[in-house]
Amino acid sequence: MQNPLLARTLRGTLTLPGDKSISHRALMFLSLARGTAGIQNLSSGKDVLSTLTCLQALGARIEPTGSNAWHITGGQAFLVPSKPLDCGNSGTTMRLLSGIMAGMGLPVMLTGDESLSQRPMKRVIEPLTQMGAVIQSLGTNQSAPLHFLQRQTPLKGIHYAMPVASAQVKSAILLAGLFTDPAESVVIDEPFPSRDHTERMLTALGAKISLPINLIGRCADLVSQDIMVPGDISSAAFWLVGAAILPGSNLIIQQVSLNPTRLGVLKVLAMAKAPVTAEETLQNVGEPYGNIQIHGGALKGDITIIPEMVPELIDEIPILTILGLFTQGTFTLHGAEELRFKESDRLKALVDILRALKVDFTAYPDGFSFEGNPDWRVPKVEIPLATHHDHRLVMALEILNLRSFLPLPIEGKEWVSISYPGFYDTLNRLLA
Repeated sequence: MQNPLLARTLRGTLTLPGDKSISHRALMFLSLARGTAGIQNLSSGKDVLSTLTCLQALGARIEPTGSNAWHITGGQAFLVPSKPLDCGNSGTTMRLLSGIMAGMGLPVMLTGDESLSQRPMKRVIEPLTQMGAVIQSLGTNQSAPLHFLQRQTPLKGIHYAMPVASAQVKSAILLAGLFTDPAESVVIDEPFPSRDHTERMLTALGAKISLPINLIGRCADLVSQDIMVPGDISSAAFWLVGAAILPGSNLIIQQVSLNPTRLGVLKVLAMAKAPVTAEETLQNVGEPYGNIQIHGGALKGDITIIPEMVPELIDEIPILTILGLFTQGTFTLHGAEELRFKESDRLKALVDILRALKVDFTAYPDGFSFEGNPDWRVPKVEIPLATHHDHRLVMALEILNLRSFLPLPIEGKEWVSISYPGFYDTLNRLLA
C-alpha cells in the first residue's frame, strides 16, 4: 500500500522575508551613518520591530515608505530616552545596542521579556567594561535589565580573545569601537568564524575592517547608502528541509542571502545527498544573494556537525535535526553548548522532543546522535510538545508535521511571529 504522505509535496517559487540579522544591522548602522537612505524588504518579525522602536526612542529618524520599506536620516546625535528601552525577545537588539550605548556613553536602561532576561549578558558586559563602559546588571547572573551609566570619557581600545564564537558579542565590540579614538586599536580574535554581517556592512558604509578582525574605521566614516535586505536563509532552511524530506517536491527560493558564513545548511543538505543548487546573482552592501533550488528525493549519508560548524548553523540545528530523522545514516551533533542560551535551552528542548518522538538517541553534554531512516514513521504524540516560546522549534515541528499521519500537538504556534509572521500562509500556499 502506498504511503499517502508521499503525495504531500512542497512545490513552487517563493521569496522570503528580509534576513533578520541583516535587518537589525541595517536599521542600526544607517541610524549612525551620515546622510539619508532607504531599506527595502526589512524583516517584519517582532525582533526587528524591537530594534526599530528602540532606535526611534533614541531619536533616530526612521519613517515607513511602503511595505517593509523604510527611510532613515542618520548621523544625528542620539537622545537620552524617557524610559527603558524594551528589547522584547531579541538578543540581537540588546547585545548590539549595548555596544552603541557603551560607545555613546548615554545613561540608558535596556530591558526585555522574561526569556531575554534569562539569557547571558556577561559575555557582552565583560569586553565593554574592559573598554571603559560602566554597566550594571540588574538581573541574576549578570543578565538583563542592563543599566548603562553616563560617561564623558571615550572608550579605550581592546584586543579581545573571545571565549565563544558569537556574532552578537563581536558586533557589540565593533560598534563600541566605532566611538574610540582612531589611535586606539580594536582587535578581536575568534575561536571559530561566526556570521560576518557586521564586518561586511560597516566596510560597505565606509568603516573599514581588516582581517583578522581589526577595526580601522570609526563612526564618522559611515556614509549612508540604500540597502536591499536579501531573504532570510535561516527561514529558507525550513522550506529546504521540508522539500528534501518530501519526495516529488520542487522548490525555488529567490533573492535569498548567500553569505558564506550562513551556508552551513547547504553543506548539511549536501551530506544527506539532497539535490540542492545555489546561484549567486547580486551583491548589496557586501552581502551576496541569489537563488536556491531543491528537489525532494532519497536522502542518504552520515550527517556530522562538528564544533567548528556550529556558529554558522546556530539557528538551523532544530530543522536539521528533522532532516537527520529521515536521512539513511548517522546524525551526530557536537559542540552545540551555545544552543542552551538561545530563545530557550534549545539543546535540552531538542532532546526532550526526540524523547517524546520515541527516537533511540544518545545524548552528550554538547549534542546528541541517532540513526535516521527515510521510512521512519512519526509516532502518535499525546502530550503537547513544549517549544518554550522558541519560534524555530515551532517551525521545525511544523515541517515534521508534513511527514506525520496525525497532527502533532505543538505548543506556542503564535511565536513564529518573532521571525516569520507569514510562515503559515507560505506553508499553505506551497502545499496547495
